[in-house]
Amino acid sequence: MSPMIGKPFIQLDTVDSSNNHAKDQFRMGLAEYGTAFFAIEQTQGRGQRDRNWQSQKGANIVLTVIVDCRARDPHNAFVFNAQIARCCYDFFHSYAGDETSIKWPNDIYWRDRKAGGILIENAVRNGIWEAAFVGIGININQTAFDATAVRPVSLKQITGKSYAPQMLAQELCTLMHQHLTQQDHISEQEILHAYSSVLFKKDQPVLLQTPRWKKEAYILGVNRTGQLLVRHEEEEALQHGEVSWLL
Repeated sequence: MSPMIGKPFIQLDTVDSSNNHAKDQFRMGLAEYGTAFFAIEQTQGRGQRDRNWQSQKGANIVLTVIVDCRARDPHNAFVFNAQIARCCYDFFHSYAGDETSIKWPNDIYWRDRKAGGILIENAVRNGIWEAAFVGIGININQTAFDATAVRPVSLKQITGKSYAPQMLAQELCTLMHQHLTQQDHISEQEILHAYSSVLFKKDQPVLLQTPRWKKEAYILGVNRTGQLLVRHEEEEALQHGEVSWLL
């Protein structure tokens, strides 16, 4: 059985990046599988493609979990990504309701606004996937955001209620453990279907731009390597990093 995610649950008053801290602790043998690091303040938070992630001190979930991936195939990294994203979706959906979605590949959305993001960094050595450092940032109580943030939203703005971010982070760890344990027994196709079924703008036309074209396309889902499947004049698989959403 995999180590329980969130045991131990370590609170950090301030850290440059919870992912960096988790990686350093793991490399030095000071953190075991399942360890969760929850940061009150993060000074150099990162999102996908090295984008900056800013979070008000003490207001949000800023969390990194060390997941044991030694029994997993590193070629199936996106399937694991889909499991984590769907877990975060389920967590946020339970509080924010049916207008929650996953914006491909790793953002949690409510309506057309970003509520959170996921950054997974992997340790692979000699073909063995030793660990995944699962970084999760979710806006909980923050109501004022930096001008550079793109359409942010928090759980408090959605529900009008305040929450205890640390307790929610512990709840998320428990849910993640349940997801990963249960989904080890279902097929890749089922995992990818569960992910694709809650995609932002699923089966809707969206204006997209790639280096080759700019046009309206319908969002269909994803494949096992994480490409976004869309339909315009034909069906096409798009790589993360080559697509811009022109919303």
